Formats: sequence, structure tokens, C-alpha cells
Amino acid sequence: MAFGALLRPSQKAAIHPQAVVFQRLLSLPVADLRREIQREAEENPALDLAREWWERDGGEPHSPNGAGGQISGEAAEDGDGVPEVAARTSLQQHLWENFAAEASDSLTRRLGYYLIHNLDDDGYLCCSLEEAARSFSTGRGTVEAVLRLVQELEPPGVGARDLRECLLIQVRSLEGQGVHPLAEAILRDNWNAFARCRFDLVARSVGVSACQVREVAQFVRARLAPYPGRAYRLLWERPSVTSPCPATDVIVHRRNRGFDVEIPEAESSHLRVSPAYLEIHARMCSDGAGYSRQQRGHVIDSVRRARLFMSALDQRRRTLKKTAARIVSLEQRFFEQGAEGHLLLSRKALARELDFAPSTVSRALARKYLLTPAGDVLSFDIFFDPSVAAKQTIRTLVQNESKDEPLTDEEIAGYLSRRGIGCARRTVVKYREEMGILSRSKRGRMG
Repeated sequence: MAFGALLRPSQKAAIHPQAVVFQRLLSLPVADLRREIQREAEENPALDLAREWWERDGGEPHSPNGAGGQISGEAAEDGDGVPEVAARTSLQQHLWENFAAEASDSLTRRLGYYLIHNLDDDGYLCCSLEEAARSFSTGRGTVEAVLRLVQELEPPGVGARDLRECLLIQVRSLEGQGVHPLAEAILRDNWNAFARCRFDLVARSVGVSACQVREVAQFVRARLAPYPGRAYRLLWERPSVTSPCPATDVIVHRRNRGFDVEIPEAESSHLRVSPAYLEIHARMCSDGAGYSRQQRGHVIDSVRRARLFMSALDQRRRTLKKTAARIVSLEQRFFEQGAEGHLLLSRKALARELDFAPSTVSRALARKYLLTPAGDVLSFDIFFDPSVAAKQTIRTLVQNESKDEPLTDEEIAGYLSRRGIGCARRTVVKYREEMGILSRSKRGRMG
């Protein structure tokens, strides 16, 4: 039997390592991206990360023993600090002890535990209700019911998903204790203008004087707490990086001839390949004498990994900017007129326009937020999800309706239909109730 070598040409698909890193970075929102950059810089000595960048964004150097709040040996021997640690209860412990005592069934207890342990240091909910529903194979309505139970616990305002909801929870908890009569209505129906201190707009919408609106602002500052969970954080504990208002991945600026987009992390991620490693790498490439095989492998792999990561990071920035710029261009009327000019988009159609794969567009926009010229922080989902677009439009319609003749649910549904957002009357009722907007008859009595 004779043996011989035989060459056969064949085609085989291979995924470039940079493509893998790029797809992973592209799917990360800016807060997670900052942590990923910090982790990569810590693991790869060939990457230099300017210290001021991650200190400004909430990080701090990691000590070998873990986190801040450790008590010195002398303090432990003297007893300093120990009684306070024992006496203090974390926010999660406090909430869980009170919730568990009232929980009626196993699913409620498990959901309550999950939601309570997804609160940040300030008491705001970090996870989405859809995420919780998927985790427990249940409906969003069940999760919302359990979240309402969490929001009834002390301190008032915990479990809120944003500042507006946090303040509304506190207002409702203060009923009978001298709450300003206009506070709830203004926070519920005129939040955007109120938060920007546009008291004249709020006054016209509610039908009161600007002076009365300023009284509501004084009441909010004096009686309500924007960070209800902070009382349960130990003095030496650093706050978590999660903010009640999501970090913005894209900033939209108004220009003379339209709008422009900015990717904040592009200016703030001060990454570079370490000059020391580059110098050693150059010497190894020209003359490897004096270096062991292990040393050469370490330096070459570290520099290659650093360059690949930075290239993928730059590709992420360019892809996100190109995608966001196209959306802003298509939605120019939305940024000029608000919900009145909203245009419902399709991710597949957008991908075709940009010559991207649909999965690339989905990753680029997943869990991403943009800051509008008006100061609103919006999810990119608003441009693609009919329910998000419908809710935004309903809220705007109610805010601008005549107080003498509020819109009926049928009229709102008709308006949405003319805007290309198909919504039945019962769907309008559902969305209105989810947003806490009163029925037409009740809004009429308030007017």
C-alpha cells in the first residue's frame, strides 16, 4: 500500500477575532462599556487608561482586598466601627424583612426578592420588568403588581424606575400630611416642563398661576427625597455606578441647519497602547535576542490584544454614530415638534439603508439612550416600538388638550391612527392607565 500527500482546496468561513470583540462591545450601553474598558485595562498591561476618565465616571482603583469600607486592625481591636456595622442594616435587608412578612405566596416572594436585590444604592430599580418576567416565566402584569408592593415599603420612593415616579410615590404616601394640592397632577402630567423649570408652560397647561407652580417646586424640594435609599448606605461605601436616569449613549445637538449627534464615550475613553510595551515590542520584532520565548509571547499577544480592542472600540463608535445620525435625520420632525412629528421606523429598513446587517442595527440600539436638545432622555425603542410611540403621543396629547373639553379615548385612538400608529380604543385605555393618566371625566373635573 502506497501513501502520498494530497492537497484539496476548500472554502471555510472564519470569524475574525476583532469582529467578535466588536459585536460584544456594540451591544453594551455606555455604562457597561465603561466597566468593560476598565476591566480590559486592568487585565491587559499593554493598555493604558487615563486615571481621570474612570474616576470621573464613578470608578476607583481596586484594592486587592475588595472594596471600600474595610476597618483597620487597630479599629477592630478597639471596637471602633464594629458597633455601627452591626447596627446598620442595608437597604435590601430592610426591605426584604418587611416584604417577606407580608408576601402571600412563593412567586410573590421570589419576585419581591429579585426586585429588591435589583435596586441601586439610591433605591431605584435597575432591571426592566420584561427582564424580570422572562426570568420567572410570568407576565409583566404580575411583576408590576409585585413592584407596587415593594413601592409601598419604607422609605417612600424606593422601587421607582425614574425620578418622576419616585416623587409621585412620595406624594401619594404623604396624603393627609399637608401635601400641596397641585403636586401630584403637575408631577404626573407636566413632568418634562416642570423638571426644566418651565413654570410658565406648566401654569398654562394646568390653568394656574406661575406663582402656584413655584410653590409646588418649593414643596418638592422641602418635603421629597430624590434618593430615598441613601440613608441606608454606610458613610465609607461608594455609590454604585447605576443612576436613576440612564447614562446617555448619544447626545443630539441642535445646529443651524438641523441636528447633529455626539457619542460621549468617544471623547472620554482615553485609551492607548502602553509606550513601554510598544518599545519592547519593536525591539523584539527587530532583534529578539535577550528575550525568552515566554516573554516574547506575552508582549506580542498583549500588544495585539490591545490594538484589537481599541480598533473594535473605534468601530463601535463609528457604527453607533452612523446609525444614530440616520435615525435623527429621519426623525427630524420629531426633534422639532415632539410626538406630533414622530415617524415609526423599522430596524430592517434602517439596516438596508445603512448597508448593515439587521443584527448589527439591533445590537447598536439595544439598551441605548439618547439625550434630546430639549433635555429629555429617551430610549431608541421609541422610534421602533409602536407601544412606546403611542404612549409618548398619548402623554403629549393629554398635556396639550383643552382643560374644558378633554380628549376622549376614541379621539386619541383616531389621532394615533392618522399618525400611522394603529391603536384600538381599549389599547389607548390600557396605555393611559399604565402611565397613570386619568380618564376623560376625571381630567374634566380636575380642570
